[in-house]
Amino acid sequence: INAEYMGHLLSVYFFFDMSLRNWALSLVAIAVAGVLATVKIQYAGEGLLSVFILFLTLKIVSLKSYLRTGVIQVRVIKASDLQNTEMIGTADPYVVVRCGNQEKRSQTQNNTLSPSWNFQTCFRVTLDENRKNTDKAFSKLTFNIWNHNFLKDAFEGKAEIELTNLRQGARQIHNVKLEPQGYLEVEVMAKDFGILPESPKSRAPPSRKYD
Repeated sequence: INAEYMGHLLSVYFFFDMSLRNWALSLVAIAVAGVLATVKIQYAGEGLLSVFILFLTLKIVSLKSYLRTGVIQVRVIKASDLQNTEMIGTADPYVVVRCGNQEKRSQTQNNTLSPSWNFQTCFRVTLDENRKNTDKAFSKLTFNIWNHNFLKDAFEGKAEIELTNLRQGARQIHNVKLEPQGYLEVEVMAKDFGILPESPKSRAPPSRKYD
């Protein structure tokens, strides 16, 4: 096997692997890989070519799966009236946001029962052929609030928001009740999927929901 052409094949593969998040670059990489594999087949050898084609096929499948996803933007604005789990002093709360198997944590706010995190993050969810979120694993956002302690963090409260009837590009503000105590204010937006927005003339201001 010619080492030079092996290097060419591997270079194209790694370029393709790194460009998965840009569909245009991925299509270019696929085309280059196909031409290179055809022209250099006599140099690469059947074994190496088979392995390369296998890798390429797996990445094409991954790309197809990636393109069938959408992004949900989440901003945890604030909480209020949290329970104080400290024996002495006041709680140091932070929030953990979960969507499916993805989990994000905010910064910790010290000595407060009404933290203002303004924590922004995003999650990638699985869509169907119509660009709708129908996967039950990604059908809701879960918010768990914890009190940061030196030895063991203490549970403060929990809330959930159902991801239904999302409008593409529309920010929805939710005021949800925490269990067992407190309230949480969250902003949610489906960035690139959901119900298409109305015309500019009839577009309503950001909706506010009380759950």
